[in-house]
Amino acid sequence: MAVASEHVFGGLVLAQAVVAAGRSVDSDRSINSLHAYFLRAGDPSIPLTIVVERIRDGRSFSHRKVEVLQGDRCIAEMLCSFAVSRPGVSHQTAMPTVPAADDLLDDAITLGDLDDPRLSVTRMGPFEFRAAETHSRIARDRGEKTDRSRMWLRAKGSAPADALLQTALLVYASDMTVLDPTARPHALALSAGDLWPTSLDHAVWFHQPVAVDSWFLLDLDSPWAGDGRGLARGRVFTADGILVAEIAQEGLLRAGS
Repeated sequence: MAVASEHVFGGLVLAQAVVAAGRSVDSDRSINSLHAYFLRAGDPSIPLTIVVERIRDGRSFSHRKVEVLQGDRCIAEMLCSFAVSRPGVSHQTAMPTVPAADDLLDDAITLGDLDDPRLSVTRMGPFEFRAAETHSRIARDRGEKTDRSRMWLRAKGSAPADALLQTALLVYASDMTVLDPTARPHALALSAGDLWPTSLDHAVWFHQPVAVDSWFLLDLDSPWAGDGRGLARGRVFTADGILVAEIAQEGLLRAGS
């Protein structure tokens, strides 16, 4: 989850890794999945060095290994796959029924009376947020419990038309609030500092291109938490109901203070 921090945001690290890997494959191949581990906290004062290893280029798939370094320290590693589009059977799960983004208030307005730097992801980040259900911070104050978070996102301003950069921006956004539902079964909120999350790993499966400067829905849930960790999963839908990606992340959950 992106909060005010002295560390490099994991979504930014992965977004840059995706761009580096994507520039090493043929233009007829788009990313279909990534699996990454966050190994160390990044220092924002030290430049990132991204090393891409070509594992394999087959007729249909290309595989890459990416290491993100600061000096001689590896802070993240990622395996990713790129595929040529092929015809085949097609199906998808349905998008949940939620209010349209245009019928909702921006989270910056909804949370406007709360003076808390942990809400900076909503107020200062590169994406607009609109909670499609009760925002986790408000639900926490009401004592409401659920295992799910649903929210609309859209990049602020116009995003580049380049498909690889659009994908990288989606990866960035996918790490911003993915752990939000891990606290909600306990009527807690990460945005209130009840728990302090640290991303351990991250996976994304890409199904369709997405325009991140149009509204897209994150449908997140948390099937498990324990041993100081929590697992969250998510589905990404366009406003017209197309399932474009799925995400999963395990995070370390420290008690707040």
